[in-house]
Amino acid sequence: MGTMTSKTKRSSVEQGTDVQDFEAVNRDLEGALDATATWENEQAKHPDDDSLMSKINQIMAYVNGLRIMRALQRYGAVRGALLAGGLAYSALFAIAGALTIAFTAFSVIVGGNKALFDKIVEAVNTSLPGILKTESAPKGLIDPQSLIVDNPFNLITLVSIFVLLWSALSLMAGLRTAIQAMFGLARIPTNFAKAKLLDLAGFVVIGLGVLTSVGLSTVTAFFSEQLFDLIGLPDSWGNVILNGGTFIIGLVIDTLVFMFIFRYMAGARAPRRDLLLGSALAGFASSVLRIIGTTAVSSVSNNALLAPFAAIATILLWVNLIARVTLQAGAFIANPPEQLAITKAYYPHIDETPNYVTKSDLYTLDWEHDPISGIVLPDLRRGLIDKLNTKAAGKAKEMAKATEKEAKEQAKDSEQVKEEKGNEPKPSR
Repeated sequence: MGTMTSKTKRSSVEQGTDVQDFEAVNRDLEGALDATATWENEQAKHPDDDSLMSKINQIMAYVNGLRIMRALQRYGAVRGALLAGGLAYSALFAIAGALTIAFTAFSVIVGGNKALFDKIVEAVNTSLPGILKTESAPKGLIDPQSLIVDNPFNLITLVSIFVLLWSALSLMAGLRTAIQAMFGLARIPTNFAKAKLLDLAGFVVIGLGVLTSVGLSTVTAFFSEQLFDLIGLPDSWGNVILNGGTFIIGLVIDTLVFMFIFRYMAGARAPRRDLLLGSALAGFASSVLRIIGTTAVSSVSNNALLAPFAAIATILLWVNLIARVTLQAGAFIANPPEQLAITKAYYPHIDETPNYVTKSDLYTLDWEHDPISGIVLPDLRRGLIDKLNTKAAGKAKEMAKATEKEAKEQAKDSEQVKEEKGNEPKPSR
């Protein structure tokens, strides 16, 4: 019923923005939002009194209502940092396979174009500092030439490539699941083949993004140099324009890649404005990380404990940063509501044994819970009633104190009046 109501009423307000009128939407939904955290936050923005605590709560309500704060709350609530760490660890095993497939495919399709090959290696090292061994990065982990399979069309090699591809797709599946968690999507119903095709599509799009970025940057640099020489532009200005153009190209491509990952690979059907804004922010952050990459991760090699594993630790840190950017951008696109200030009243079974849904006690299957994850859902109405009762009790206590204070003042005034009357001179007879 709630789903039908939200679907039919949704056209009466603007979607995909932060400017919807909460009261208007709540009226459309016949007060269905009264027990939500957004309702509580809206109430706190308009306190009934001018006390210091009400002012503090009002400021906190405005801060908690900020989109960036709500995104960070969602990122923390679904353990985004832990998911990013898991993705970085998985990537450590999948990157070699992904690069082997990519460089072998490049060798088969393009052939022995050394200049383009060097550009690809440079782009990969920019995205993953220290992964490939080059003249400028002699401490890299892998010699790029060793990633090219000489004869990719025999049975053993094809099986090996399939295993490497499966490893890369497993990483993409983990990324897809982590992004869905940012949107509160426990699972999107789809068949196994389609899910793997989406993972493969994500893998291919990322690879094409790198190739496109390298190709456009190379073409831009070539024609820019010719143009700068023709118009006599100084090298200093030419370098600034060229670097700016390269940054913009990378930003646009990264934004498009992120849009594909969020919308199609992860299946998050976000409003267009939210999707574009969040993807652009993710693209900007990843582009900035590429520029400051060496500086950002140089602290790893200066750590005495991590020095022997500097290259591996650098890759782990780098992928972790990219994963955090991706997941936080997903949480930003999701534009989640405020989080509830949870009390025990929201979870009436929290002190029971067991306090989770389990077949060891079949009565727990009757509790409100997510059938996919098994998460016990909070009882919003009960929690709200408890908060209202607590608030009412607090107000009653304040009123009682005020009444008691007023009674004491009246008694004091009465005593003062009596004293004044007693001190008045008696009239002479």
